Amino acid sequence: MTNGKLPMSFWVVAAIALVWDLMGVAAFAMQVTMGEEALQAMSAAERDLYASIPALGLPLLTRSPCSNGQCSSGRGARAHRTS
Repeated sequence: MTNGKLPMSFWVVAAIALVWDLMGVAAFAMQVTMGEEALQAMSAAERDLYASIPALGLPLLTRSPCSNGQCSSGRGARAHRTS
């Protein structure tokens, strides 16, 4: 690095890390926007697993479409839980 350029291995690792992070963002977005029909398509075991995931940070990261327990269909699947 005498000429100030970063080695090619840095860019390869950075590109892999960026793709990995974008896959995580996509998985998160799909999870929080999962509609009621997608939940119904899951098996009972999958619905139980989905319902057991803590939603600690979701109120900070997303806006809830629900007010007073009334939810609009197709958005905010976590608000549709009946646990």
